[in-house]
Amino acid sequence: MSLEAGGLVSSLRENGLGFRALSDVADSFACKLWWKLANDVGIWAKYINAISWMKSCARGRLARVAEFFHQNVGKIIQNGSSNIWEGNWLNDGVLLPSVPSHTLPRLTFNQIFVDGAWCTHLIQDYLPPSELRRISKFSLCFSEGNDRLVWKPNSSGIFSVSSAYESIITSGPRVSFLRHLWVQQLPWKLSFFGWRLLNALLPFHPILHRWGFSFPSKCPFCAFSDTFNHFFLTCRIAVQAWVFIEEWLQLRLPSCNNLRDFLQYCWNPASSLLLYTIPLVVMWALWRCRCSLLYGDGSFGVRRISSFIVGLFQELSSRHPIPASEQQCRLYRRLGLHSCVIRSHFKLNSDGSLMNGRSAAAFVLRNCMGQVVVAQTVYLGQKSILYAEAYALLLGYRFCRAHHFTNVEFCSDSKLLVQFLIEGARWPWEIFYILAELRTLSLQVQGSLSHVYRETNHVADALAKEAVLTPLSMSYHFSSLPRFVKGLLHLDRLSIPSVRKGPLVRAL
Repeated sequence: MSLEAGGLVSSLRENGLGFRALSDVADSFACKLWWKLANDVGIWAKYINAISWMKSCARGRLARVAEFFHQNVGKIIQNGSSNIWEGNWLNDGVLLPSVPSHTLPRLTFNQIFVDGAWCTHLIQDYLPPSELRRISKFSLCFSEGNDRLVWKPNSSGIFSVSSAYESIITSGPRVSFLRHLWVQQLPWKLSFFGWRLLNALLPFHPILHRWGFSFPSKCPFCAFSDTFNHFFLTCRIAVQAWVFIEEWLQLRLPSCNNLRDFLQYCWNPASSLLLYTIPLVVMWALWRCRCSLLYGDGSFGVRRISSFIVGLFQELSSRHPIPASEQQCRLYRRLGLHSCVIRSHFKLNSDGSLMNGRSAAAFVLRNCMGQVVVAQTVYLGQKSILYAEAYALLLGYRFCRAHHFTNVEFCSDSKLLVQFLIEGARWPWEIFYILAELRTLSLQVQGSLSHVYRETNHVADALAKEAVLTPLSMSYHFSSLPRFVKGLLHLDRLSIPSVRKGPLVRAL
């Protein structure tokens, strides 16, 4: 992917990715040095003011932001004891002397404004006539109190690095409908895909040709030219997918040949979160089928795209619940999300741990908002890892049956255990009775069982390890969980997988 740096450091609402340019951050901290110098705060500022900032080792940084800083610093004049050359006290720009700044004498306001009139003869040798006319139009009224500087970008008048950074960065035109692209309920992969789509950064033929790659310029589904607008809007496979959405949801979508116009129409301010999620989900499904045809098994079709869209909507609703009003319930039912919106949806992760011959089992039960209902750990002693995994899942099933939890998604990172229960493989004697009880409980508790990778099961894994190290059997609510487990829960709610740690292997 190729993109100018200016696009990467722009804010999300300016069609960028929100990265911060290090030069802008450095300039913000340089403004902080200027603020210390102007207010003579600290030993460093007193020393630099005594020798002139032009002799400081930071003179390069200070000179780069000097004009910006002085334009954004105002002055509240009270007793008139401050220097007239400092601050934007005229409110329309700082004074522009006709001589170098280091040759300017120190003059205070009470020295050059006497009896309601300006003593221009004291400053006429240092300022051009245009600046003298600006000063003559400004009137002062002295009062008690010391003069003080104010930082204009901040409403409180106090300098902060964050306000300096916000003022330094160049604010481009905001694209109003992009606020629908970066929302918390959407996974980052979908938001980033939509951003690449809007900026023409997906590997279609025109982009690949610009990078020096030569591939067939025909659409893989038809004989037309392979472009963004064609593939996602007018290709026969895309048209069939949009027709399926219109019939399924009973919606009326616009007929457009331009992708940006189509998204702008769908992402109008009156749309609900679910409605402006639809275009991204459909286009993501089309893109997945395109990649499958070009680089995968080669199977595609409207039926596969339709099933993928339905599954993706159900996955989004379970991981990122979307609040629904009474008027939207009909649409959710058509999407097959009735159980996730109207009824409670729960997810139970179980895991076992084996360390130094000692084992433990743990499970964590969460509701559809990702909040912890309960978490339990049991120390098992000298048992195998398969026994610990199976016993952890059994604990979860027993708890759900005892407390009448339904619509539960059971997740285990033991693929072998899931195969024993789903595929009916021959059971090991060590866990035979556990698997038999699990089979019985699975008929009594409404839910599903699936295998997940260890990177998405780190909360239960951390609790099981904690039970081995303690060694204690515990029951937790969110407030009583260990601090590091709370951090893992927060990452899990943001759909951020953990990173598996291991020993460093050095190449020979």
